[in-house]
Amino acid sequence: MRQILSRVSSEERGLDFSIVLPDESFLMSTLSCIPEEVDAVNVTMGYPLAASEWNAMMRSILAAQLSVRKGEAFYRRAVYEVFSNSIFKAVLSKEEADLCGQIRKEQKIYIPSGDFASGELTALVFTPAMESLTALDPEGNASRCARLAEYLKAVCHSIARRLNPETDSLQLECALKYYSCVNRLAALRLPILPKTFIHLVEQLVAGMSVPFEGEPLGGMQLMGPLETRALDFKHIVILNANEGVFPRRSAGSSFIPPELRRAFELPTYEYKDGVWAYYFYRMVARAEDVWMVYDSRQEASGGGEPSRFISQLKYMYGQQCSYEELVADSQLCDTSVPDEIPKTAEDIDLIFSKPFSASKIQSYVKCPAKFYYQVVCGLKDEDELSDNLDARLLGDLCHHTLCLAYTNPQALEGTEDFETLTRKFEFKPHDITAEYLDSLLSEAGKQLLRKRINAEICCLLRCPEVSGRNLVYAEVALEYIAKVLETDRKKLLSRASFRIVALEMPCNCQICGENFTGFIDRLDMFEDGVLRVVDYKTGKDSQLALAAENSPEKFFDDSGKSSDYKTAFQFFVYDRMLEQQSLKDGPEFSEVRNAMYSMKDIFTEEIVDNPEIQIVNDGMKEKLTKIFEELRNPEKGFVRNTHVYKQCDYCNFINICGNTAKQEDKL
Repeated sequence: MRQILSRVSSEERGLDFSIVLPDESFLMSTLSCIPEEVDAVNVTMGYPLAASEWNAMMRSILAAQLSVRKGEAFYRRAVYEVFSNSIFKAVLSKEEADLCGQIRKEQKIYIPSGDFASGELTALVFTPAMESLTALDPEGNASRCARLAEYLKAVCHSIARRLNPETDSLQLECALKYYSCVNRLAALRLPILPKTFIHLVEQLVAGMSVPFEGEPLGGMQLMGPLETRALDFKHIVILNANEGVFPRRSAGSSFIPPELRRAFELPTYEYKDGVWAYYFYRMVARAEDVWMVYDSRQEASGGGEPSRFISQLKYMYGQQCSYEELVADSQLCDTSVPDEIPKTAEDIDLIFSKPFSASKIQSYVKCPAKFYYQVVCGLKDEDELSDNLDARLLGDLCHHTLCLAYTNPQALEGTEDFETLTRKFEFKPHDITAEYLDSLLSEAGKQLLRKRINAEICCLLRCPEVSGRNLVYAEVALEYIAKVLETDRKKLLSRASFRIVALEMPCNCQICGENFTGFIDRLDMFEDGVLRVVDYKTGKDSQLALAAENSPEKFFDDSGKSSDYKTAFQFFVYDRMLEQQSLKDGPEFSEVRNAMYSMKDIFTEEIVDNPEIQIVNDGMKEKLTKIFEELRNPEKGFVRNTHVYKQCDYCNFINICGNTAKQEDKL
C-alpha cells in the first residue's frame, strides 16, 4: 500500500482517492497498512461482527461450555483457546493471569471449575452454564436457553466493563452488537436445545456489522464495490482482486433449477455476474489510475487466480491505455549456514561436566548438531500433554505396569500413581512363582491388570476417565503385558520360580574414563549363576540388533541407520555398569546375558538370551574413545547431518538448525 501511495501526490490523497475492498474481513488489516502521513480516512463500510476478535472470544467461551464433562470439568484445549484470545488476556488482572499460568502448568486434560474460583472473571467464564445438552423437555429447554442467555450477557458485561473506552472503542461496539443479538433471541423463549440456541446466535452474528463514523466529504475513501455507484474517483485501488472474490461467487442456494429460472425470467448467475461487471466498469470508467491487487499464492482466496476483469481490461483496452504488471517481493536475510557449529572451551567443559548416557552418544552419532542443541544449549521440547497415548507414553505405561506386577502383588490393587506406589513398596529381591504368573494370566488377573492400566492412563494423561482411543490403547497395552508374562511363564519350564533381582535400577559407571548413567528395566535370574539384563521395547526395535554377527560399526555408522542398532550400545553400557556396581542383597552370578523384550517380535519370535561378546565390547570401547577425542578437540566443530534421510524431518531443532536447504539441495 505504501508503494502505491508513493505514486500519488499528497494533495490528491483525498476525495479523489478510493480504496475498494471486496472482502470486508480484510478491513482491519487494510487500515493498519495505511501510512500515518495520510491525514484522514473515511470508512463507508461496516466491519463484520463475525470476523471480529470479540466474536472469536465468545465462540471460544461457548466451545468451553460445550466441552464440560461430569458437570464441572472443562476440556483443556477449549480453556487454552479462551486464554489465548487477545481481548481475554488484556482484561485479566495480574492474579488472574498468574492463575491461568498455573492451570497451564498443571496440564490437566479436564480442568475442574473450582480451579478458576480465585479470579472474579475466570470464575464467571468457567462456571458451567448448562445442566444438560441433550434433554428433550421443551419447557426445560426454554429455561436452559434463558439461563444460557443470562450467562452470555453477564460475560459480555463483565468483560466490556474492563475494556478501555478510548483504546477499545471497536471492541465495545462489537460487545454491544453481540449483546443485542443474544437479547433478541432470548426474548423469544424458544423451546430448543442449548446447542441450537448457540447456532442461532451465530447465525444472527453472521448478519451483523459494526458501522464506522467518518466525514464523507473529506479524506481518503475506503469502501466496498457497492458504495462506488454513482461516484467518480481519479485514483482507485482495488484490493482482493482474486477470481471468486471480485467478482464474488454468486452460486446462491435455491430449490429452483437454472432452467426454470431462465424459462420464467428469474435472476440467474449470469445476471449476477453482469451486475458485478456493471459495478466494475462503472467504477473505473472515469479513473486515471487503477491498481488491482491480487494474491497469487495457491492457498489464497480464489486459488491464486487473478480476477477476470484484469484479463478483460488487458485484451479489450490494451491498446487504448497503458498498463504494467508489478510483483511484490521482500528481501530476506541471508539464510546460509556454516557447515559446522564452532566448539569453544566452555562447550567442552560443559559436555564433560555431566555424565553421559546411551541416548546422548546416539544423538551425537546421528547428528553432532543435534547433540549440541540438546547437551550444550540445553534445549528441549515443551512438555506438551497429549490427549491420547503416544508411543512414548505407551512405553511408559507398559514399563510401569510390569514394574508393579513384579514388585509386589498388592501394588496392582493400589489406586495411587506409579511414583507413590514405588515409594510405598520398597523393593527387595524376591521370587516370582509360576502360580503367581498363572493367576495374572487368568481372567480375574487380566481384569486386575486392566484396572491398573486404566489407573496408569489416568495418571499419565491426568484425565478423570479412560475414553476414546485410549480404550483401544489400554487393550493393546494389556496384550503386550500379558505376552511378557506368558513368555516368562514359558521360560520357567520345570522350575517353580525365577528370581527378580532389581527393577528400574539406577546405575553409574565409567567407560573409557568418562562417567555414564542409566536405568536398567529389570535384572532377573532364570538359571543359577546367570544374570539377565532385560529391557522392554515398545517401539520398532528388534532383538536382531543383539545378534553376535553385528559389529560396532553398525551403531557408530552416521548414515542414519545406526538407530536400528542403538539397543546394542545400550546393553553394552548396562553390562559395564554391572561390572563396576555391586548388587545389594543380590545373588552371586558368573555370567551376564542380555534379553530384549521387543513387543514387535514377542508375538512371533522367541526371546533370545544373548551372551556378551568380548570382540564386540572391545570394538565398542575403541569407537567410543574416538568419539570422546572428537568431543575434546576444539578444532572439530559440531557438523550438521549431511545425509539424505527422514531423520531431519522429525528433528525438534529443524527450524533453528538451518539444514533444510542443504537437504533440499541434495534431493
